[in-house]
Amino acid sequence: MEVTEATVDLDQPGKMLLRLCKHFEHKVSVTYSETKAHMEFIIGSCDAEVIGNALHFICRSNEKNENQEIQNVIERHLVRFARKEDINFGWRVVSGNTE
Repeated sequence: MEVTEATVDLDQPGKMLLRLCKHFEHKVSVTYSETKAHMEFIIGSCDAEVIGNALHFICRSNEKNENQEIQNVIERHLVRFARKEDINFGWRVVSGNTE
């Protein structure tokens, strides 16, 4: 299993979390509150949590390429929703294949 994480500084992390969740719940299984979320994709999952002025993401999948796909989906949507912000994900591998 590949596990990656990233912390993204945002002006309104709670608002962005809710926006992501409301968008994704039309396509995948999502459970969320104002500060935490769990998104279940066919190829893996991603948890998100508001921590201060940031959103912290932890993505899990069986394969590295699947994990990267989840990361790309999260990134594309967050960049679009927070288009006026300079967003840097800086994903890092927590466990799994580091190649």
